[in-house]
Amino acid sequence: MEYTLKFIIFYALLQIAVTMGGYFYYYSFIRKSYLKNEKLPWFIGFSQLFVFLFHGIILYLPYYLFKPWSLKNIDNVHSIIGLITISIAFIILFGGFINLGVFFKTMGTETGKLRTRGLYGITRNPQVLGYGLLLISCAIIWPSWYIVISLVSFCIIIHRMVLTEEIHLKNVFGQEYKEYCKHTPRYLFLHGNDF
Repeated sequence: MEYTLKFIIFYALLQIAVTMGGYFYYYSFIRKSYLKNEKLPWFIGFSQLFVFLFHGIILYLPYYLFKPWSLKNIDNVHSIIGLITISIAFIILFGGFINLGVFFKTMGTETGKLRTRGLYGITRNPQVLGYGLLLISCAIIWPSWYIVISLVSFCIIIHRMVLTEEIHLKNVFGQEYKEYCKHTPRYLFLHGNDF
């Protein structure tokens, strides 16, 4: 089955809705909760998973509805580069979770000591970097318009999430966090201090 113009428009509108919904969810709801409580209640913290779960479901929607992704149409160079990138993405993604310590800290439901070592000494957002690399590796292995749209959507939502978390971390850790931001980039090579 081939893509129809109707489906492409539907998919683009769905991605726009998810992007706007995720952006405003972090900008208003999560931000207000952080500012009010200095941490997220557990149910709000875990609700963030649904933003990414929904994003992932939408990413794979064209695959399930139309033609399956196949490695047989991709040349060896794309496959090798994509698989290496996926491996690096998983190492960074799960390394960030492990380096942070407790899963609840990842969800914003616990605050404690500011993590500045390991992967957090290289980037302030290793999980973001890992998930972004995972999407990029999918785009390398299975190049398609919907993965590119999903990658753009991810960048917009995740940047809003990061900015929201930075406000929270600045409030909780104060000068210690400001100093950390001066020496550690937000996204690997991009500092974006704002302090």
